[in-house]
Amino acid sequence: FIFVCWNTFVEQFASRAEELHVGRLGFTMSNGWMFHLFHSLGYGYGLVPLAAALVGLAWLVTTRHVETARKWVVILFPVFFYLVMGRSRAAFPRHILPLVPFLGVFSALGVYWVCSTARRLVPARAGWLVISAALFAMPLPGAFLSAKHNLLLGRGDTREDLAAVLRNTNAQFVFISIYSGRYVRP
Repeated sequence: FIFVCWNTFVEQFASRAEELHVGRLGFTMSNGWMFHLFHSLGYGYGLVPLAAALVGLAWLVTTRHVETARKWVVILFPVFFYLVMGRSRAAFPRHILPLVPFLGVFSALGVYWVCSTARRLVPARAGWLVISAALFAMPLPGAFLSAKHNLLLGRGDTREDLAAVLRNTNAQFVFISIYSGRYVRP
């Protein structure tokens, strides 16, 4: 698309950049970094795997087992991307998706470090217990969120609720706030 119509690309790219910088009508936030950390990544990737990724990132930064140039290759993009996307005032979870593969690598490094440290500090039988607990804890929050999501999908359809409100002859004026997700009568 860049090569086909440069002017259209520049115009649309500038429009997207402006939206991310200024925000969108009805959806503006003050701190995109916290939104992505606790909402996009916390709910989307999971708090336990995210904690493991932070441990893995810290291990990668401090270890002497990996050459500095290789560290830069793995660390530079996700850190820079998070800093740029966190500056946005119109943050959506999909904007942070390019970090997920890197988080997977960092989580694996974090689990590796925790397991190797546990193996050195804890007797063998207890070490397996620590490793098993960590491996069990990783997917647990995501499984709970998935079950909660399934329960939510089992409820009545909000479109049907809206249609019933609009069909109601007693409702002369109905204000519908599409940004908050609530049907409000003034």
